[in-house]
Amino acid sequence: MKVIRNLTRRPLRISLPGGKLLHLGPGQEGRIGDDAVTAALERRIAAGEIEVVGSGGAEHAAPGESGSVPSSTAGHHPPTVVRPKGNR
Repeated sequence: MKVIRNLTRRPLRISLPGGKLLHLGPGQEGRIGDDAVTAALERRIAAGEIEVVGSGGAEHAAPGESGSVPSSTAGHHPPTVVRPKGNR
């Protein structure tokens, strides 16, 4: 997977193979497949609108982040409200 970054101050719509679109806001980044780099993408890279970084693996993540969800935040949290019980 490659990481694509919007270098402009305006939102971009990037056409990908298979009729898909990638919407990137100003300064945002997204991931695309290795085979998704087309001639249209090459023109935008040459124009300086976008930047493609080699891969989005662990070297792209911030230090201490593995990209997985910690087990303490996965799923639903238990309710904190004490509900009345019995025949009231």
